[in-house]
Amino acid sequence: MLIGWSFFQGFPDFFPEAEFEPTGEFRKRDWFNYLPEFAFFTINEKLEHPPLKETCYKALEWMVQVARTSVTFGDRYNGLAAYDAWVKQLLRDEDFPDDHTVLNQRYEIHNNLVGFVAEARWYGSQFLIGMTTGGDNIIHQDSIEDLYHAAALYAGDHNLMWELWDLVGGNNNPDAWIKFADPAIRRKMVPIIQDARQKDEKAVEHFERILQKLLERVVDHTK
Repeated sequence: MLIGWSFFQGFPDFFPEAEFEPTGEFRKRDWFNYLPEFAFFTINEKLEHPPLKETCYKALEWMVQVARTSVTFGDRYNGLAAYDAWVKQLLRDEDFPDDHTVLNQRYEIHNNLVGFVAEARWYGSQFLIGMTTGGDNIIHQDSIEDLYHAAALYAGDHNLMWELWDLVGGNNNPDAWIKFADPAIRRKMVPIIQDARQKDEKAVEHFERILQKLLERVVDHTK
């Protein structure tokens, strides 16, 4: 039996047994049979936090790596390349047949992408602004301007996703899939997504400039 906490533990699809400890944790019997459909994490001893500056620079390195890696898991478009694949798919009218079930499924995938970009870029913008508040203890002063520019670009991405929702009648519109089925609507989405890609790429260029400045300082220090 596995006992623990899950964000989804109140959802019957994930835990149909609905077994819980008196203190609230879920109980999962015979849990090995659920792998690899579900992932379980165990938390061991508490470690010391790494320096905040190190964490921030590693985060920027990771953001660049994600954006510049075109394919992951063998065939999954990733980073900036994912925007290109998204646009290409929207223009394939043959993949949007007059079938309620298929159109609903196609829209749900698109809608998930819109929501992910909107949420991730907004909180990403706040994360970047947070880096500017600690002086050289977090990010060197010569990189503050780049951080603000990148944060503004990410916030712009967030706003563009709301423009995509507006084209289908707003976020959470139950009939959004009907508007999405219209090729003219999908073509209006294309320049918005391309604009988002451009903003993302510009943000990445700011991250790369910050990391380059860090490298130059390290090199100067070792001379």
